[in-house]
This record gives sequence, C-alpha cells and structure tokens, in this order.
Amino acid sequence: AAAAALAARRVYTCLPVAGAILAAGILLHGIAFTTLQGPRLQVGLVQGNIEQRLKWDPGFAGEVVATYWELSRPHLGKLDALVWPEAALPLFLEDAPELISDLNTAAAASSTPILTGLQRHDGDGHAYNIILGLGASADPELAQVYDKRILVPLGEYVPYASFFRQFGNMFNIPMSSFSEGAAGQRPLRLGAVPLIPAICYESVFPTLLAEMDSESAGGILMVSNDAWFGDTRGPLEHLVIARMRSMELQKPQLRATNNGVTALIGPFGGIERRLPQNERGVLEVELQPRQGATPYSRLGNLPLYALALASLLLSLAMARREGRNDALRRLVRP
Repeated sequence: AAAAALAARRVYTCLPVAGAILAAGILLHGIAFTTLQGPRLQVGLVQGNIEQRLKWDPGFAGEVVATYWELSRPHLGKLDALVWPEAALPLFLEDAPELISDLNTAAAASSTPILTGLQRHDGDGHAYNIILGLGASADPELAQVYDKRILVPLGEYVPYASFFRQFGNMFNIPMSSFSEGAAGQRPLRLGAVPLIPAICYESVFPTLLAEMDSESAGGILMVSNDAWFGDTRGPLEHLVIARMRSMELQKPQLRATNNGVTALIGPFGGIERRLPQNERGVLEVELQPRQGATPYSRLGNLPLYALALASLLLSLAMARREGRNDALRRLVRP
C-alpha cells in the first residue's frame, strides 16, 4: 500500500515494487494449497429475516421460533444439515429445555443436524453468545457448543461497565453483558467434517479463524445477524470480509444470516450461491470440504511483521544517510 501511494505521488522508484506485489498476489491466488476432501454435503442455510425491533421482544419469541421451524421442516430428512443464523433462537439455552429437546429429537430422527445461534449462561453468572449443534445424538446434553470468543464493544459488552453504566441508559444496552468464550475450543463437526466456527464480528479477525484451522478442517461455518446495520452497505461489506477469510485458508464457507447476505463462499473467495437480502428463505447448497493448510494458516501474520520491521529498518537507514548528505551539502555551500 505504501509503495502504491508513493508511486501515485510520482516517486516512480516505488512503482516496480507495487507492480511486483500486485503480480505476486494475482499469481499466488491461483495456487491451490488445499485439496478436495470426501463427499459433498447437502446443507440448507436458513434466513428468517426477523425485524431487529421485534427480535428481542419476549412476546414475539414464539413467532421467531415458529418462523425458523416452518422454514426448516420441509428439509428435514432431505439434507445433511440445516444452519440457522446468529441468535436465531432469541432465548437462553437453559431457559428452554423442552424446546431444545424437541428440536434435538426432530434433528436426530431425520438425520438432519441443526446448527443454530442462541445464548447460554453458566452457574457463575456469565452469559455467552453461542452456536449449538443439535441432532448428532438423541441426548441434547451431548450437543456441540461453540462460545463466541471476541465480542462487539458496546454491543455485546460495555468496557469498564461498572464505571460507564453510572452515566445512564446510553450505556445500559440490551444484551450487552456477554462473556468471552475460552480459547482452544474445538471446531464444530458436521458428520465427520470439522468446521471452523465464527459468529458475526469474529469474521474481522483473520488469525482467530486461522488458529482453529488444521489439515482436516473441511470448511468455515459463519453465522451472523446483520440486521443491526439497517439499510446501509454494512451487510455487503461484512460479506466481503467473510470472503477474505475463505481466501486466506482456502476453505469453503457456509454463511447463514438473519436478513442477508446468506451465501455459500468458495475456497478462493468467490460467491457460489446467495439469497437476496431482506427475504425469508432456505438456500440449499453443496459443500465440498477441503483438506490441507495454506501458508497463512501455518504462519499467520509473522511474514507481515517481518516485512514491517524490515521496512522500518530500511527507512531509518535511508533517513540517516539522507541526513549525512544534508550535512555534507551544508559544509560545501558558499
């Protein structure tokens, strides 16, 4: 970026550097570091399109659950899995044991697991934003759980809450008392295929997903609720960010959202299928798992840090030499 900016300012010695970086990126983009893994999976991505102003209304919770169930029911027994978006169930896991048991029974009986977003709390007063995997076992107690690890500031938690919440309702935000999930969580499994989970804001952090990647991880599972963005470009920008995560790891991505953009993203970042925004529907896709690891998955940001350090040392050396030249010019000036 610096080389391109300097070239634009007519420092043409930087133009070959910018060109070399661009050419390398184009060439590397076509190199496959991962390979096909196992059979394709038939998955339904469910987009409920629940209005944000109603989503957390306790009186509307039954209608939200009914919406996702009615969209999903025709696909039970026909697909390998169904994915519901972030907080599709606007309730806490421990507060709805009968509903969770019924969903788990239906998913297990039809051999169509349901992976859904909701919340949970533990006995120590901590709440978590989670992905819950139902249907892998007849016992709902054995359901897979992923706790969100990076939270949205002033959305899911208030920094220094004990101080700021003294200033009134501006900092008393609903659903803003979540805790961070533990590091070192395992990928969620869809049958025999491990999937790297991510919830909403976590898509912004490339190293977070890379930490859970492995040779055997077959893809990425990302759920989100982008209704917060309203009628803006936010959901489209969030989609572009999600595409980068697939490009970095060369793994396909199942992306289920409340109101868009719900999509299947290919291992090289292309959008293979998507649903229109702000519509209810189920996007049926074929997930082709992949195995292997990219250089970014193995090395993370270490090459970037090395280049940044090298650039800094080079700039200091050039500035020092320029300073000596200035001193010599002053000495010979009449």
